[in-house]
Formats: sequence, C-alpha cells, structure tokens
Amino acid sequence: GPHLFSIDYSFIFHIFLGLLISLPIIGINYLLITKTSIFTEFITYIKKHVLHMDHFEIIAVALFSGIGEEILFRGVVQHYLGLIFASLAFGLMHIGPSKKYLSWTIFAVLMGFLLGSVRIYFGSLVVPIVIHACINYASFRFLFSMNNKTFR
Repeated sequence: GPHLFSIDYSFIFHIFLGLLISLPIIGINYLLITKTSIFTEFITYIKKHVLHMDHFEIIAVALFSGIGEEILFRGVVQHYLGLIFASLAFGLMHIGPSKKYLSWTIFAVLMGFLLGSVRIYFGSLVVPIVIHACINYASFRFLFSMNNKTFR
C-alpha cells in the first residue's frame, strides 16, 4: 500500500518529460525573439510590465500562469469542448491591444494545440504545465538579457 514517503514515479517522469519537451520549444522561441522581428511590438509591450520584477517574482508568474492556464484550457475547456476550441480560446486570451500583436496570438494558438496534444498523448496535466511554465520563465529571461539588465 502507499507509504507516507513513497514517491510517485509517474509524476516525476511527467515533470522530466515536460522539461525535455520544453527545450526545443524554448530554442525556437529564443530564435523567434532574437533573430526575427515578428514579436518586436509584443516584446516592447511586455518589457514595460516585466523588467521591474525580481527573480522570485518571475518564477512565481511563470509557474502560476502555467498552472492556472493549463488547468483552465487543457483541464476544463479542452475536456468539455475539445482540442481545437481550447487552442483557439487560448490564442484569443493571448491577443494584444492591436493588430501588431497578431503574430503572438497565432503563436499562442499553435502552442495551445501543442500543449493540448501533449495533454492527450500523456494523459496528464503535469506535462503541459511544466512545458508552459518553462517557456514563460525562459521568455522572461530572454527579455532581461536583451535589456542587459540583471536580476535583483
């Protein structure tokens, strides 16, 4: 039977899978941010809201947005309304204040589809939560490094 200090290896495995799957996505995201201009408007907008945050705040925002958005979109919306609807709804939640942010919205729809597919394939919310949190954290780090600003 279960022991007080027993380890759920599937949970640990799903965390590891999330970390592993997030790496190529983070690499692509880094290239899109640093080598293209498709996110220029979005980066400018986000920098105003993120650059004042310290390291702990960035970890908290990355973690809680990953947990909250994945429970909502992959756990609830996708469960009841399907992958396509959840991916579109996820993208619409990431819509910017003008058409200049359309590339970010399209990227979010694609990421929603990927995260939803991962949810279906592994049957776990842990994997997409970890992927989402890692991507958000890495994106914030890229913004800081582009601004030559170090964490407090």
